[in-house]
Amino acid sequence: MNGNDLRWQRTHEQIKLAFIHELRRKNFNQVTVTSLIKTAKISRRAFYLHYQDKFDLLKQLEQSLVKQLTTAFSVDHRHFLNSLTDKSALWQQNYFFLTNVLTLIDQERPLFKALLSKRGDPQFTEQLWDLTAQELDTRIDLYHAHFTDQIPAKYAQVLIVDGIIGMVKAWIANPHPESVKNFSRILTNSQLVAPFNLISNQ
Repeated sequence: MNGNDLRWQRTHEQIKLAFIHELRRKNFNQVTVTSLIKTAKISRRAFYLHYQDKFDLLKQLEQSLVKQLTTAFSVDHRHFLNSLTDKSALWQQNYFFLTNVLTLIDQERPLFKALLSKRGDPQFTEQLWDLTAQELDTRIDLYHAHFTDQIPAKYAQVLIVDGIIGMVKAWIANPHPESVKNFSRILTNSQLVAPFNLISNQ
């Protein structure tokens, strides 16, 4: 069957929405194909035309998200500045990059929220961590830069990546989230501020 067929796409969307709905109510190991087809209001045959089982469904949904993020990263690399000297331009570039990525995430917010929840897939968080760490390394290379020797590079990487992933997860889980543009500014600024600078005794 043609993957571009409207009926095919509609069934795919029904299954995805059913999966999100199920993860709001139960852990992934409690989700069954029977519960998915009941929620999606489709036949068992329709489900198996798309996926082998619930694990294949999970894998394909996650791969689709990772592919979209990877593509967004690659597109940004084509417009990359090769210098760290212009701090204003650097801030703007990072802001636009994050806005594009966060727009993508916002469009798939329900799925990201389900996968990153306690009922979701812990391995998906690991995938995002690895993807972000790889992107950090890529951007450092594109800038012809390097980690300073203030703390060992492996810990500096953890500090940066954990901060980004943690903030994005909090934004996704927020029932009243900031707009994409506002959160992009927050996330961009967070990378320019040391943690102690966020605390004041005044």
